[in-house]
Amino acid sequence: MSLSTNAPVAGSTYRSSSASGSRRRRRPPGSSGSWKTALALHAAHRVKEHYPDGQLYVDLRGEADMPRESGEVLGEFLRSLGAAQGNIPRGADDRAALFRSLTNNLRLLVVLDNAHSTEQIQPLLPVGTGCSVLVTSRRALSAGNITRRHRLEVRLPDEDQALEVLSVYAGRERVAADPAAALEIVQFCGRLPLALRIVGGKIGMREDLTLQRMRARLEDERARLHELVYENLSLQACLSLTYRDLPEAARRAVGLMSSLPVGKLTDWHVGWCLPTAAMAGGVSDELVAVGLMEAHGSGALDPGYRFHDLVRVFAREQYEGLPPEERRGAEERLVRAYREAIVYLATGRAPELGTEASRERMGNLDRESAGPWVAGEIERIQWAIARARRLGMGPEGAEIADLDDVNLSSESTQWLFDEGDEQQARVVRSLRRGRAVAALGNGIPDTAMDLFLPGGSPDPAIALTARDRMVVARAHAAKSDYSAALEQMTTAVQELRTENDLWHLLSSLEKLGEFQRWRGQPEKAEESQREALRLAEEFGDRRAQARLRRIHSGGLLTAAQVRSRPVAEERCLASWELVMTRRLPCPPAPGPLEAYAARFDDLFSTLAQRRGFREYLTGLLLPRDRNKTLT
Repeated sequence: MSLSTNAPVAGSTYRSSSASGSRRRRRPPGSSGSWKTALALHAAHRVKEHYPDGQLYVDLRGEADMPRESGEVLGEFLRSLGAAQGNIPRGADDRAALFRSLTNNLRLLVVLDNAHSTEQIQPLLPVGTGCSVLVTSRRALSAGNITRRHRLEVRLPDEDQALEVLSVYAGRERVAADPAAALEIVQFCGRLPLALRIVGGKIGMREDLTLQRMRARLEDERARLHELVYENLSLQACLSLTYRDLPEAARRAVGLMSSLPVGKLTDWHVGWCLPTAAMAGGVSDELVAVGLMEAHGSGALDPGYRFHDLVRVFAREQYEGLPPEERRGAEERLVRAYREAIVYLATGRAPELGTEASRERMGNLDRESAGPWVAGEIERIQWAIARARRLGMGPEGAEIADLDDVNLSSESTQWLFDEGDEQQARVVRSLRRGRAVAALGNGIPDTAMDLFLPGGSPDPAIALTARDRMVVARAHAAKSDYSAALEQMTTAVQELRTENDLWHLLSSLEKLGEFQRWRGQPEKAEESQREALRLAEEFGDRRAQARLRRIHSGGLLTAAQVRSRPVAEERCLASWELVMTRRLPCPPAPGPLEAYAARFDDLFSTLAQRRGFREYLTGLLLPRDRNKTLT
């Protein structure tokens, strides 16, 4: 410890005031690996001319099992300021008083690196109006009641800055020679400065280690952390220092959330990954404070959390090392949470489920936002179904799968259907639909049809519901029997109206409009799909809104433009309708209609041979001239 006029600093700036005057303090909190110390030293060096009486630096070892004692550090500070050993008091409070006295008239910069707590740094703060303090820490700290400040976090560099960090250590010429690989390395490192320093150091030390080879070594997410070790630098060791100080329940929650499919996290997720939901607020605060979890959104505007990719990989590895019984208990709780959430949200579509759903444990979930919530959670819902299968939670998995919005894997569908015998009739019907939808997804509509109409005839033991008819209609369409498809979907729409099941009415109207267009009824198709769009807007279903608006902007336009066009243009318009109904990928950019004719001509010729296709095109393209046929 020495007093230096050439020492160095970083970070966040805040102003404070007290009875003895005002001063500037800088404190960069940040996540592990964000290079707070390097930033602090750089900043201290940049401002050294403003502090002619020198700079004091100390590493407070906040990550160690035994952080530095404030009294010990004060003794070193006092000696650096010229105090004789015999004049240095023994008590920490007396040393702090002497330190404040000696620094009162100085212009001094104090750098407190790697602070552990507010209590640790409080005695180390000078009071002179010409003094400034810069504190770095792994967690956000306050400086008690003596300060008022504007907090500034150390944030990750942008891509250009991250590439510059990599260039410094790997070599500018090598990065410039392969910018694509360099950019991928930056992305694999999540722009984390420590990770870039490690990777750059490895590349810089070996001429044979190209950026392409390093990129390939980092590509496997599960092996990535083990690549981020160089000399005495290790990202995994750095993260471990923060992770080990978390309460046990918080560590388990971080691990479980990290093992889920990637997506936005909320207090609902945090609460269900803990023994009790009441712990969610405190644990979220702690995880954000230590930089393991990032908060995004502000106020009521889309609030949530996320993990940095490398933190997620690290936490998942730690979680997988837990005893199986601990993981099982946490996962069972989360599967039940998804079951309760699905049932609760489904009561907006199926009021008869009201007795099975509790509002108390739903947190911020509300039935009005069911569509967007399910859309955002779809991969995690699929995770819950698959995990229920592994954990032997058949009833919970079956009820989660009752949600029509979930596309099940064939394995999950088969398992749920086989396990469904002991479930209530509603779940069994849902499993039958799920199995039929899976068969449609696999291109085998006959299998889907046999589940409802064995041998092609109605089964007296299977009373078709409106939702069943929706699937049957899709199966008929997949078999090119558009007349039967339209009949079944029309009946389904009528029954859904009677049941006031507006959610499923939305999807049935969307399909009904498609079938009506295929059968040469474009006016009715427009009416059906406009009603579907209105319902999608009411439910906040953005995916359905996008589909329906795309169909309207494409399909209705083609009907209005077609009446006097030659066959080549009619072919083009038909192809455009296929794009609008998602049977072909959308062209990369809009252009003259004629430009699409050649692209889709072969497909048109093939489809024109299918039963009902010519009739469909006649109705789609020539709504007022039923006698004209396409050639």
